[in-house]
Amino acid sequence: MRDAADEGPISYEQALALTLGAVEPLPSEPVPLAELGGRVAAADVPARVDVPPADVSLKDGYAVQSADVRAATGACPVRLRLLGAAAAGRPFAGELPPGSAIRVLSGACIPPGADAVLAEEFARVDGDALLAVADAAAGRNVLARGTDVALSSVVIAKGTLLGPAQIGLVAAAGFTRLDVVRRPRVGLIAIGDEVVAPGGELREGQVYASNLVTLAAWCAHFGLQACMAVVGDESAAIERQLLEDWPSCDVILTCGGAWRGERDLIAGALARLGWRKLYHHVRLGPGKAAGFGLWREVPVFCLPGGPPSSQAAFLQLALPALLRLAGYRRPGLPTLVAELAEDLSGEAGWTQVVEGLLAPTATGVSFQPRKARSRLQSMAGAQALAMIPEGTARIPRGAFLPVQLLPAALAGDPSGMAAGGPARGRVRRPIRGRQDHLSRAPDPRAGGSRPARGSPEAPRAHQPIRRAGQRHVPPLPGWRAGGRRGLQRAGGHLPPGRRLSGVGVRDRAATGWAGPGAGRGLQAGRIPEDRDPPARAPSRAALRAARAAGARDRRTV
Repeated sequence: MRDAADEGPISYEQALALTLGAVEPLPSEPVPLAELGGRVAAADVPARVDVPPADVSLKDGYAVQSADVRAATGACPVRLRLLGAAAAGRPFAGELPPGSAIRVLSGACIPPGADAVLAEEFARVDGDALLAVADAAAGRNVLARGTDVALSSVVIAKGTLLGPAQIGLVAAAGFTRLDVVRRPRVGLIAIGDEVVAPGGELREGQVYASNLVTLAAWCAHFGLQACMAVVGDESAAIERQLLEDWPSCDVILTCGGAWRGERDLIAGALARLGWRKLYHHVRLGPGKAAGFGLWREVPVFCLPGGPPSSQAAFLQLALPALLRLAGYRRPGLPTLVAELAEDLSGEAGWTQVVEGLLAPTATGVSFQPRKARSRLQSMAGAQALAMIPEGTARIPRGAFLPVQLLPAALAGDPSGMAAGGPARGRVRRPIRGRQDHLSRAPDPRAGGSRPARGSPEAPRAHQPIRRAGQRHVPPLPGWRAGGRRGLQRAGGHLPPGRRLSGVGVRDRAATGWAGPGAGRGLQAGRIPEDRDPPARAPSRAALRAARAAGARDRRTV
């Protein structure tokens, strides 16, 4: 086993790999439906019932035999005997004979003998008879048995994070409780003579244990139980608290006293208790003093005492381990791909964590590094975290990279996604230890870099070819895509206010392109994979044909 004291600091990627390699999901426990939110399924969940349990009607209408109404039209309606009615939970008793119909409401079981539902707008009641004015093919407006959930099929896979929709599916599949991975119990210990539990009396030079409360709040945010303690700078007291927490905790996190000063005592206390140290110096800024090891098979994290360092080490190293213990397949904060609003600079010798704010842009979300004098207020106001990988001293403005979302971002929804705003950022899981996601297109004219495609300062030809609020701009009225010939208008001239250019048809009164072309203006860029290929601009031959057709039209008039 490595010894951090002898081998020096390790990279953040190495530390994360060692951390996740040392923990496994905890055993399972049964939990009732109402308490499944945020839990992780411990095994595959096979359905106990069919949903729906029988063929049911998708609409209010009339259950019929499709053969009876095959020739029905408005001019020649088909007359059927109306035998009764059925509703959801109240089936029709009996079988439907030929030449008959049953009134059914949405969700009602289809009676034996019927194979279609004629929507009520295509039928008229005439006394005890029904006049069908349209046909209904076999299976129309019928939801077959087991369509939503089939008996014995796996409805929830092992490792699935359970949200409202998944819990509803579990209930529909016939379960009242489910086996999920047990959540870890976390012991939190703040160390230092200067630290006082919230509510206590402050003496000169003392502060409240805000780091301890921050860590407890993070645990509560993910549904984890935590117990807190404050211990002074005394080795015997630290060891007693560790021994007290060990029997009831799955993980222990200490905060403060983690470095190498004469009053940094946690490493010595753990060594005397016989912990197996995996690392205790990480090239992570802030958070370099983070340590991790196993003591009596319980994971123990030693977090620094400075607020930014404590939170950074927790979020980047301890939180992934806690979520792995809770069963998460991809533990860590969710991430969003954002465009840098300004340059990011750091030290190439370590991975640097940068706090920032998010703002919607025309093409997604931008990340603005946050600069505040107060460490605590900066942490409280941050919406996201960006990471400058080790070996990278600068990431230029306009580059795209994943940023980790903090609760402030999720609560405020700065991307506009929840409200359907213009931002089209994509949430995904963290990308660690990679630099190839940083993108900035080279500009051959300047010999350097240009604003990335879609950024506000990009040239017009490099902007996304769409109007605000539209994913794909429709063709001009009366125009169609003409394959190799581009946009064509049969036998007509250009509509008023429109003109043809080398990059397509443009509406002079509009701000966006009405039809993209493949001319000069777009040769510098590549059409993204998630967009349809652009139609080519009309060729000269097509223009001559259009002018000739327009001249014929004018002569005819």
